[in-house]
Amino acid sequence: MSMTNGLEAMLQSAGEWTGTNDLVLQEGAAPLRSAAAARVAAVLLGRFVRVDYTWSYEGQPQEGMMLIGYQPKAGVVTMDWADTMHNGRRVMHCTGGAAADGALEVKGTYPAPPGPDWGWRTVIAPAGAAGEKLVITMYNIWPEGKEDFAVRMELVRVGG
Repeated sequence: MSMTNGLEAMLQSAGEWTGTNDLVLQEGAAPLRSAAAARVAAVLLGRFVRVDYTWSYEGQPQEGMMLIGYQPKAGVVTMDWADTMHNGRRVMHCTGGAAADGALEVKGTYPAPPGPDWGWRTVIAPAGAAGEKLVITMYNIWPEGKEDFAVRMELVRVGG
């Protein structure tokens, strides 16, 4: 899971995106769909990529932000993620890697007192050179390791 620059495909995905957000709050439940939009931008001289996104839950606007970096020597992708629905006022720090096709996969944890921490896995499939779609998928990870699908944001380039 390494590239010259693990953010290459994300950098090529810079721009405005629109589409849908599917949210699953409970395993087996039908996804709750809402309109979604995102803006992908290179920041700090292209060393990082920032993704700002919006969607809604029960008619209430929701926002999220991802700041993604890549450490070339270690081949490690880092992401700091905040979201009004899932994280409240907390920033989740995630780490992972980049696949040859530019897809990013990172994991983080969040507290669930009084029990052990739970995990969160995010997979970002950037549009890259083809530019057709940007897909962000998220999974909730039980303390025992079981994963539940939680979010899928499927976006197409605005004007594309």
